[in-house]
Amino acid sequence: MAKRYVLLGILVAVVAGTAWTVLHRAPEPSPGPGQFSGLRTSVEHAADQALVKPEIAQQKLEFAVPKEKLETEAARLKDLAVACGGTAVATPLDESSTSLLVQLPAGAESAFLKAAKDPKVAPPSPAPVATASAPVFVEVALHSPTTP
Repeated sequence: MAKRYVLLGILVAVVAGTAWTVLHRAPEPSPGPGQFSGLRTSVEHAADQALVKPEIAQQKLEFAVPKEKLETEAARLKDLAVACGGTAVATPLDESSTSLLVQLPAGAESAFLKAAKDPKVAPPSPAPVATASAPVFVEVALHSPTTP
């Protein structure tokens, strides 16, 4: 009979030890922000492919300009935009390229495009009066040609 109590005691001890181990197990750490970077990249890539990025500019111009004349040409285009009744913001992309976003009144777009393409064409004078119609945006990319 004592043997039964010993076996029952051992069995109770094993069950109690197992229950205590299961209930007091340390929780697994929650994933940190770095562990989701692969998922984030995958979702961003899928979104870039599925969604069309809105373009603000209705027109795009691209000019090859010698590296030493990038700033001068960007300033000329800014002055031209102001002369046409608009404004321009230049953003240097790197040492050999600059991007300009030009905002113009609706009626001044053709005059700006002509004068931008041909530096000999004089900017319109006097500046056109702003109209109630939506402004026109033109993106101008200036880059210096690379020499191999």
